[in-house]
Amino acid sequence: MTTVAAANLGTESERWLAAARALAPLVAVEADAAEAERRLTDPVVAAFKAAGFYRMWLPHDLGGAELDPLTAMRVVEELARADGSAGWCVGPAHAANLWFQVPRLAREVTAAVFADPDTILVESIQPRGRAVAVPGGYRVSGRWPFGSGASHGTWFSGRCAVYDGDEPRRLPDGTPELHLFLLPPAAVTVHDTWTTTGLRATASHDWSVEDAFVPEERVSGFRVDPVEYPWPLFRSLAFNCALFAACVLGIARHALDAFTELAAAKLSGTPPVLLRDQLRVQNELARAEAGVRGARCYLYQAVGAYWQAALLDDAPPLTARAEAALASELALTSALAAAETAYRLAGSSAVYAGPLDRCLRDLHTAAAHMVFGPAQWEAAGRVCLGLEPGAMW
Repeated sequence: MTTVAAANLGTESERWLAAARALAPLVAVEADAAEAERRLTDPVVAAFKAAGFYRMWLPHDLGGAELDPLTAMRVVEELARADGSAGWCVGPAHAANLWFQVPRLAREVTAAVFADPDTILVESIQPRGRAVAVPGGYRVSGRWPFGSGASHGTWFSGRCAVYDGDEPRRLPDGTPELHLFLLPPAAVTVHDTWTTTGLRATASHDWSVEDAFVPEERVSGFRVDPVEYPWPLFRSLAFNCALFAACVLGIARHALDAFTELAAAKLSGTPPVLLRDQLRVQNELARAEAGVRGARCYLYQAVGAYWQAALLDDAPPLTARAEAALASELALTSALAAAETAYRLAGSSAVYAGPLDRCLRDLHTAAAHMVFGPAQWEAAGRVCLGLEPGAMW
């Protein structure tokens, strides 16, 4: 990247971060209503559309911002600091969906889908559907879970096993042939299933289709055409995972900020002493802060290094990919530890509905997502040992 390009990137990044910070108060004010309704409120969704947050990872030629991953991470982190569900819907949910769908469809199809500036894509890569080949396309049926943003979705994409009549198609290795199928909302039924512990406002409901026709051009695999889409972002799942990591760090920052405010006002002990004046609180909060700040530095450094490598090489080293994966996993571990510390130090104040309770619930719900957990640690560990990462990557 040239010096001029780097300077422009910095200016662009700051503009997007400023937009996120400007909307954070609205997100925070609407958070209680969003939690109660189990969906982002209409004013928040409208503000996100106007700001272009749903088009951050859309290429320029489709009317998107084509943001680099570090800028998108900063936006997601800032929004999640105001409300975890808001950050999740913009980053891990919607931008990640663009990662799976946009580079795998013909440009004329994506151009038609995103001609509407208010397009919100809902997607599930779990193979819960059945697609039967018919002339011109497929008849699709299925039901998918975790449709984040389903309350406001304008297009839905589900992964299906492909059938020729009653016989499933098989790849040369014998595994089922799976594809993503893009459907308009008129073909979709959203089921009110998202009654959860955390991330309640993401509206991650089940959704289903029954014998819907999908034309051939709205069917995609998992391979990215490097000629059609040379943008390095689309060539690695690591950039997708980094948005999840940025989101959980934003939630952890919210928890620490909320506890710091509480510690300046709450008296505890005999004789009563402000929480902030107690050595135990100072010690444990410092450790929590160090964990989150350290994980954040590692995340941005590792993802930044991997992005630079991807800009220079179509196949950046696996060691750089492993660093990004390790940093994403550490972000969740550190975020959970910090939120649990803040909750415990708050004592009885934490048991009431509020930011400490919500942040802890949101983080535990985020931790259940497939991008986190043993498989990612193990893949990165294999690379550290000089082995191939395995199918996870």
